[in-house]
Amino acid sequence: MINVTYVGGTPRGPGLLFVCALAISACGDDGTMSSATASDSGTTNGPTGETAGTSASMSTMSSMSTMSSMSTMSSMSSSADASSTGVDTTTTDATGEPTTGAVEPCPDEAIGIEGLCFTLSTVGFGLSPAVVDSADLDLDGFVDVFAANLSVNEQHVLFGDGAGSFTEIAERPLAPVGQRDAAAADLNGDGIPELVGANLIVGYVTVHPGLGDRAFDSFTPVAAGSKPRRIELVDLNDDAALDLLAVSEDPGPEETEGLIIRLGDGMGGFMAPTAYAVGPRPYDLARGDVNGDGAADVVVTNYDSETSYTDVQVRYGDGLGGLTEETRVFEVAKGSRRVVLNDLDDDGALDILTASYESSSISFLPGDGAGEFAVESEGQWIPLLIEDVTGVYDLAARDMDLDGVTDLIAVHREAGVVSILRRDAGALSGERFFIVVGVHPLSMTIEDFNGDGRPDVAVANSFSNSLSLLLSVTP
Repeated sequence: MINVTYVGGTPRGPGLLFVCALAISACGDDGTMSSATASDSGTTNGPTGETAGTSASMSTMSSMSTMSSMSTMSSMSSSADASSTGVDTTTTDATGEPTTGAVEPCPDEAIGIEGLCFTLSTVGFGLSPAVVDSADLDLDGFVDVFAANLSVNEQHVLFGDGAGSFTEIAERPLAPVGQRDAAAADLNGDGIPELVGANLIVGYVTVHPGLGDRAFDSFTPVAAGSKPRRIELVDLNDDAALDLLAVSEDPGPEETEGLIIRLGDGMGGFMAPTAYAVGPRPYDLARGDVNGDGAADVVVTNYDSETSYTDVQVRYGDGLGGLTEETRVFEVAKGSRRVVLNDLDDDGALDILTASYESSSISFLPGDGAGEFAVESEGQWIPLLIEDVTGVYDLAARDMDLDGVTDLIAVHREAGVVSILRRDAGALSGERFFIVVGVHPLSMTIEDFNGDGRPDVAVANSFSNSLSLLLSVTP
């Protein structure tokens, strides 16, 4: 079963969240259930290829347990500062009769469920933070956070102290208005990370060389398609120099320029771009070795589909920094934007997960390790319906409670909440709870910000111009 709880406030706005997985029971095109029962399901996003490390295996989706009940939702607090000290959940059986009582509360000033508790705080994060990412920018051994700010000509940076607090810098790196993604890594071999942003409006990627002492030089523009939306910095050809991988939202009239690769020269620059066709309106990318040949492959979502589905396209790496001509296309829920690669079923093969904002669903495609994934014809989607939550905008997959099972974290834009599904071993079922954050959250990053060895969550809230910090509390 799945227990569902709200903590730290109530969601903003009505709607439904459909957590969909391939190959279980029946879900109609309109998202309604077409059978009396269905299996519990959920989803993920996180470090590429992270393995859950549990002895139980979900070799097929049909091995999931059948959903027999869903708990009522408890509103623990009406304030966004989340001063709640515990959670009351009531689970009901198929007849609606209560079957369990209250769970143990979190410590004072913490919110969550027993064994998975957080403190919640908020800091300013510049105008319209569209994305938050994290890295040790000042090389002090502590994780820092930085934004892609959409509505201001700068990138907001906060330096962490290792105890969960952050410090601003007076002079923020200047960048053109329209940043939609951000990354950081050492591109020139001096040991200091560069700050990189993707700008959808001006149509190029910005690279701010790191100078040390929490300072960055003026940016250098780098062409990466006409509307770069997503970027990754990764060594694609094993030459020890980081390369640029980018998705351009405008792939051109022939749809041949949606995925851009620029190999790095190891000195902060890049070789001439190579463009690959991926679809009509590419949005997000994930990379990992999906076919077991040792080369990095790329998965891209194309969410501007005229059908009732959205495509994800798999392009296979050639091991030399490029991609082969082979392309595989798989259908997921319409409007799917975010894509994640993760071995969620613990069979040693990467799986595909996508989050759809339009249909409020998460699709799961189990991989076979040879580059193939389960498709809709081999099964059907089933939804788990959860009231008053809509707009799945970001995903993450991490073992939040350190029990050896990868948990599922999602950002819901319209409701202004983060949901965490603490998975049961060997299943997509478990206990799910929601924490109210800021207004229109769009992105999250998960790291240990307070040094307790447990994952914390930082969420960028685009309308409230803030960063919500969910810091773990050790039981």
